[in-house]
Amino acid sequence: MIAFIGAANRDPARHEAPDRLDVARANPGSLSFGTGPHVCLGSSLTQLEAITVLGTLLCRRPGLRLCGMAQRTQGALYRGFALLPVGS
Repeated sequence: MIAFIGAANRDPARHEAPDRLDVARANPGSLSFGTGPHVCLGSSLTQLEAITVLGTLLCRRPGLRLCGMAQRTQGALYRGFALLPVGS
């Protein structure tokens, strides 16, 4: 058995529109950082870094918008973006 972590949080029966990026989405049972005794020790730091970086970026560039076609990575394990063109 192989668990593909790139498939985590992508069950459409549990997560509404799993392919759409929605930073305000209520995320029931996210698997991103684990839970309980298996929670990632760095999860709080990672979340703080994301809030700081995105907050600073949006303050400095308030008109930032997607200005082209995003391209996702093609890896079997992780999901992300290979290209995310943005501009003001």
